[in-house]
Amino acid sequence: MQPKHLGAIIPFSNNMRLQASPQVEILARRTFAGQFAAGLDGGALGTLTDDDAPQGILQVITPGTFATPSWAEGLGLISSLATNNVLIDDGPLAWVGHPQCSAKLQSTVRVANTDSRFIQEDPRSLYGYRYFNSTALVGNGSPADRSIVFGRFSDLLIGIWRDLELLVNPYGDAFASGGVEVRGLLSADVVLRHEQSFAGANDMDTTLS
Repeated sequence: MQPKHLGAIIPFSNNMRLQASPQVEILARRTFAGQFAAGLDGGALGTLTDDDAPQGILQVITPGTFATPSWAEGLGLISSLATNNVLIDDGPLAWVGHPQCSAKLQSTVRVANTDSRFIQEDPRSLYGYRYFNSTALVGNGSPADRSIVFGRFSDLLIGIWRDLELLVNPYGDAFASGGVEVRGLLSADVVLRHEQSFAGANDMDTTLS
């Protein structure tokens, strides 16, 4: 691991600074938390394209396919872990997909023309494993294609150096109107303990028919 730096700058107006309510501070904290959570999410899943970004899951593994999507393609991603000697019942196995993947899977039958059951019937579960949404999984560039990942997430390690750094700049663009800018800086990196513990695809066609 080597420190990669994630930053965010959030302006606060003079009117906001004058508020004495603790809810204002809570709002500021949540704003920073959302910014950095999204950055760590993209870094861990492997969807950040900057040269100095962490190498996450989809950048380390060789993606498979879940393009159609079909019931068999999903089973193929699951079975790839078993063939790599990853115990299916060992550790917190889960799916993470773009929200549009979930919408597509919930509207696609398991066997065309003969089945009334859908690939995903519970938005919190897929193939019997937990399912989570992440908007970081934007796919391979096609407007309708989105990404999905399956794996043992205890083998995804996230390292953080120091605490979140906050620095106030009172002389930024908001200076003339009495506002300030607050810069947050987080140093972190991700690494896969075993890349064989993960499978994924960048090609799911999420067009709803």
